[in-house]
This record gives sequence, structure tokens and C-alpha cells, in this order.
Amino acid sequence: MNDYKVPTILVVDDEKNLRESLAELLELEGLQVAQAQNGYVAVEKAKANLYDIALIDIRMPGMNGLETLHQVRSLQPNIKAIMMTGHPMEEHTKNSLLTGIYGILYKPFPITKLLAMIQQITCAAV
Repeated sequence: MNDYKVPTILVVDDEKNLRESLAELLELEGLQVAQAQNGYVAVEKAKANLYDIALIDIRMPGMNGLETLHQVRSLQPNIKAIMMTGHPMEEHTKNSLLTGIYGILYKPFPITKLLAMIQQITCAAV
């Protein structure tokens, strides 16, 4: 019997078109996806549902991606995080960020790179 569980992913990005496109592409791959347009909504969704992976934009108005991750992790300590950014980061910022996350994707990124990361996360969890 196969005990495979379809990963649930929370996509958090204030850019509506990107968020919706990512969600649609991930759903086409057979993944379960929820969307949040900002960190506050992401935290509320994390209170109500369990997610395996959070895909979070670093720069968002209001609550930024790092604070969002911190608050979501306080609710779901085992969630794996992939951060997204369209901005260059200094090396020390990147290194400190990498200690608490699975990886960073620089926008625009190929969907194949995201899918490979998701596959690595889910394979490591088995």
C-alpha cells in the first residue's frame, strides 16, 4: 500500500499575478495549494490548516517574509520554507537566512527549479 501524502503548500506573495500563477502551476502538478496575499493572512491560514511547505516572498508590505515565516513557524514548527525575492541580497543576509530555510528562489525563476525543491523536500520527509 502506498502511504504517499500529497504535499500542501502555502504560497505567500503580495504580487497577485505571481501568486495565482504559482498556485495554478503547482495545482496542475497535483499539489494542494493555498494562497495568502500578505503575512497576516498567511498566519491566519496557518492557524486553521497544516501545511508541509511555505513559499514566501521576502519583501511584502506590512509583515515582511521573514516575520511571516517566524510567526507561521511558531504555529507549525515542522513547516519547510522556501523564500522568494526579486531583489539582490548581501552575502551575510543570505547566509543567515539560509540557516532557517530550505532555499531561496530569485524572481523570475523557472517553475522546474521550484518543483525540484518541492520534490527534494517531500522525498527527504519520507
